[in-house]
Amino acid sequence: MHKSSPPEAAEGRDLHELSRTVTHEGRKAKAQHAQFLLAWARLRHRLDQQDKRVLYQEFLAQRRVGLDQASEAIKVWRDRTSWRDATAAYHKLERTLQTLGTGRDMTPPTDDVRRRHSVVADLLQARELFASRIPGTPVRVVPDLVDHFAQTLIRADLLEVAMPLIDSYARGVTHPVDEVVAEIDRRLQVTAEGGSPARRAMPGRGRDGF
Repeated sequence: MHKSSPPEAAEGRDLHELSRTVTHEGRKAKAQHAQFLLAWARLRHRLDQQDKRVLYQEFLAQRRVGLDQASEAIKVWRDRTSWRDATAAYHKLERTLQTLGTGRDMTPPTDDVRRRHSVVADLLQARELFASRIPGTPVRVVPDLVDHFAQTLIRADLLEVAMPLIDSYARGVTHPVDEVVAEIDRRLQVTAEGGSPARRAMPGRGRDGF
């Protein structure tokens, strides 16, 4: 005759399954957050250009949106503090999930990744993306490729330097990869020499980017 499990064992099992669910849903949320940041980074890149802001305001005016309201919307999307907060939230979730996923039993069965992502590993993956995969991929397929590597680009802090290329391909236009690859090589060299692979501040922008 099959023995029923004591209430303590049932509770422990239930909590374990719940912890797996939390980790699994957290990983899905992290992936969705990465897509949110990628789309927002594209929007910020476009709105950083005066002519694009004017065109956007003119379009909104046709939709009976007042100039003040349109300007406020643009201000919100370009706000650096909000961008920093959203990016920090991704990295905080990343760190939390790394902690929860260090043991086999605490890692969702649908996730094949069993290691932490190092800075060098992310830079090397990004280099392969820009130096090899994108140049050899049809233009219309590149946006899907970038989406797949969104989390790598965020962890490696490459959204800013890569955004002109990413946005260009998203609009169906090819773009040189040289600048992005050169920046990745620079960071890899700095890391090899024992330094911190911080990105260069782009002209007219702060260290937080965009």
